[in-house]
Amino acid sequence: MIGFTSCKKEVEKTEEPTELISNHSLSFSHSIGSPLANPTGVAFDQEHLWIMCGEHNASENTLIYYDEDNYSILKSFTYNNLIEELGTGVYGITYYDNAVWISVSGTVNKIVKVDTDDGSILQTWSSPSNLGPSDIHWDSSREEFWLSTGTDEVYTINSVSGGATPFSISGGLPDRDHGIVSYQNEIWIGTLFQTDILVYDKQTATYLGRIPNALQKNGNMCFHEGKLTIVNDQGLQFYEVIE
Repeated sequence: MIGFTSCKKEVEKTEEPTELISNHSLSFSHSIGSPLANPTGVAFDQEHLWIMCGEHNASENTLIYYDEDNYSILKSFTYNNLIEELGTGVYGITYYDNAVWISVSGTVNKIVKVDTDDGSILQTWSSPSNLGPSDIHWDSSREEFWLSTGTDEVYTINSVSGGATPFSISGGLPDRDHGIVSYQNEIWIGTLFQTDILVYDKQTATYLGRIPNALQKNGNMCFHEGKLTIVNDQGLQFYEVIE
């Protein structure tokens, strides 16, 4: 009797790549309305909130200093033709050195520094931002700004010279982003057409994973008394960070 052995080749099994999930999560705390329509940027100066308002292509934009506990406007500065040319929007803001720094993106791309006492424009830098919605965030641990362009690019901005350095992230980021903020040793970047937050190591640019479905709606960002704060056309939403 002749015996036959099976010649069937064993199929090598491959595992599907596992999506990286951040070890953080967010819990919705509360929301407040914006005192003016079309808010696009938010910053916290350790006392109260600064909110930038104005539509894309708006010939007039307003920066307000807002008491978020008593719902009252403390200061209001209006800027005419901050965009300079159509196809431009005024987006994210941040607070540093007794000034509010504004990211303008589109046909005209610039960073504008304004005095928090009288609202006067103190300085203007060129910016590597492109289409928008761009966001800007001051990182005191690195003594420089983070800038997100809205189009899958992130830069650090020197606080003295205004020089821009690409932050070469890899993995995770979609074609369009919305909002950037630093948290501990990480950079958090929002997604324009989703509600996820993508997390990166701020030293190595390594992708650490996403916080899925983190937000009610995307928007530009800051931290306010330990809570992640998002601004969009619905107003401002505040989230507790869960470790």
